[in-house]
Amino acid sequence: MGGGKGEEWAELSTIVSASVEAGEKAEVDIYMGAWLGPDDKDDFDDVVANKETKALVFPGVVCGYSSEEDALKKAKDKTESN
Repeated sequence: MGGGKGEEWAELSTIVSASVEAGEKAEVDIYMGAWLGPDDKDDFDDVVANKETKALVFPGVVCGYSSEEDALKKAKDKTESN
């Protein structure tokens, strides 16, 4: 591997991306429980409106749930434990 600044990871990035895509299943809805402010809501709306060119990136660990009920229960459990 070699190349200009940042290019040394190009091959690895390609392999990892291909591996992730190969392991993906059909698209499904996922749900998450989160606390959002007005700016966050604007970001979500912008991504939904421009979903072909934009994506949300969440730092840290994010848990997704298969139903709205599960996501809301986990969010409620978290607030009750604090």
